[in-house]
Amino acid sequence: MSKDNVGEKIVIAEPDRSIRKQRRGVPAAFWWSVTASAALTVFLLTSLPNISTGEESALRKVLTKLHILERKVNHVPSLAAYKLPGRVVLCDKQFPLDRSEVKEALEREFYLSLGRRSTPILWIKRASKYFPYIESRLKAYKMPDDLKYLAVAESDLKLYARSPAGAVGMWQFIPGTGRRWGLRVDGHFDERRDFVRSTESAMKFLQNLYGTFNDWHLAMAAYNAGPGRVGSELKAQKVDNYFDLNLPLETERYIFRIAAIKIIMSNPASYGLDLPKNELYSPGKYDTVNINIPVKNLYLGVMADAVGVTFKEIRELNPALESDYLPRGNCRLNLPAGSSEKFLLAWEKIKRKKAFKTGTPRKGKAKRRVHKVRPGETLGSIAHRYRVSVSDLCRWNRLNRKSVLRVGKRLVIYR
Repeated sequence: MSKDNVGEKIVIAEPDRSIRKQRRGVPAAFWWSVTASAALTVFLLTSLPNISTGEESALRKVLTKLHILERKVNHVPSLAAYKLPGRVVLCDKQFPLDRSEVKEALEREFYLSLGRRSTPILWIKRASKYFPYIESRLKAYKMPDDLKYLAVAESDLKLYARSPAGAVGMWQFIPGTGRRWGLRVDGHFDERRDFVRSTESAMKFLQNLYGTFNDWHLAMAAYNAGPGRVGSELKAQKVDNYFDLNLPLETERYIFRIAAIKIIMSNPASYGLDLPKNELYSPGKYDTVNINIPVKNLYLGVMADAVGVTFKEIRELNPALESDYLPRGNCRLNLPAGSSEKFLLAWEKIKRKKAFKTGTPRKGKAKRRVHKVRPGETLGSIAHRYRVSVSDLCRWNRLNRKSVLRVGKRLVIYR
């Protein structure tokens, strides 16, 4: 074999579209690895005779070509290689992509999401853990399945997510809205971090918003900005759909972000995100018991000892707890799957022996703020600014809704 073979150009061609269709269901990474392996084998077979001659120039050429081949095998497509689908539908309503500003806004969220490669990977992994339950509740409420992507936009599917405005949990409720829709938010519990309870509240809230606006895009916008704001803007601007409505920038981007998330998550393999099933997170399994705590501030470790698990395990099964202690009264407690019977037997013995360990819980995470009233401000505008409810603002400051605010008055706010 002549030395001229060393200089031959090696090209790894991408499979054409007709071949791709025949390979449906097989990850693209597999075909790339097969192609790369074949090319590498041919290359080494043609190059080895030249390397064996010991010529330095031939060796350098081989190393250079190996480097080029490695770069081709490990090539990650440019973001620009990914395109929006020709038709985008969210909650059974099509996006008017023929409008340049709509397409531009959607592309912005699409590329921003894809650009943070680790984030969509974690969406897909967490979705395997949380989406089945969310989908079942949406089906029960007869609401669009696409609403599950709203939870991704809100929190990246993280139970402990917390926004600068004080919204907490996977569905990002502020305290007042959470309480209004049935969640317990106080010094002992914050059910905004309870996946099951907060999901139920989100279903009711979204259903109520749809009843108000009769449009899912507007309902989702109201979930972000508040129904009062969206309703007043619709009336003032005399329009009837989301794409014609001028809203705060965050809310204007909100629906586009949800749509971009749906595009990516509904077909991840098209965007280089095809993950093996064994790498996805599994839904957590646990038992739930309702018990009555007869003492003040019962140490949670008592419950862990009763079922023979670590304190950490029992604590992580109960993310709604604000401290390591359970308050007096009725309490819902999550336990490791299959341990509820064992726990209830142990709990009866603990009550008979009064083997209770109590203590002083740590202070809650809410920060105390002081707001000085400015000219023109009302209870409503201040509550909106800090993302709290008017009722909470009144309770903290011993006011009623009809109170007249004096300029310069200092209001206490917990957020």
